Amino acid sequence: MILNAGALDLNGNSQGVDMISMTNGILRNSADTTSSTLTVAGTGGSHPTNAITLTGASCTFDTPPTNADLQVGRADQRQPAAS
Repeated sequence: MILNAGALDLNGNSQGVDMISMTNGILRNSADTTSSTLTVAGTGGSHPTNAITLTGASCTFDTPPTNADLQVGRADQRQPAAS
């Protein structure tokens, strides 16, 4: 995914991508009382991708509602066990 301007709003949903490259834009969860997870899965081969690249000072992650949550992680990242 390449985000050069504008916003990617997960709006309470979770999504998986191979990579993210942002030069200017917003990664957001604007849905009240929700948790969105963006998972970066990556690809193999001669040009593997598995990264988030932020270029410039105008790249932001946000959750406008105070009770929303936005998580970003790798596909192979282990989540902590629930207590």
